[in-house]
Amino acid sequence: MAIIKEELKEEHKVGISGYKAARSPHKLITLGLGSCVGIVLFDASNRVGGLSHIMLPNSAQFKNNGNKGKFPDTAIPLLLEEMA
Repeated sequence: MAIIKEELKEEHKVGISGYKAARSPHKLITLGLGSCVGIVLFDASNRVGGLSHIMLPNSAQFKNNGNKGKFPDTAIPLLLEEMA
């Protein structure tokens, strides 16, 4: 009987106002979405996924919008860039 080696699988945690990309078989996880929104993107051809933990609706509504991961209008383009 042959022994099959399992690929090393890592879990990458995405915190509030964070975003990360990872290639399969790695996992992206987030906890405690509550009133936040989790946005997941997946490129099936390249087997790359992205996860963003969005906190607020739009960066234009806030003066203090330096954390680009808080808002979908700023986080999603950055996540797509990281996935590329």
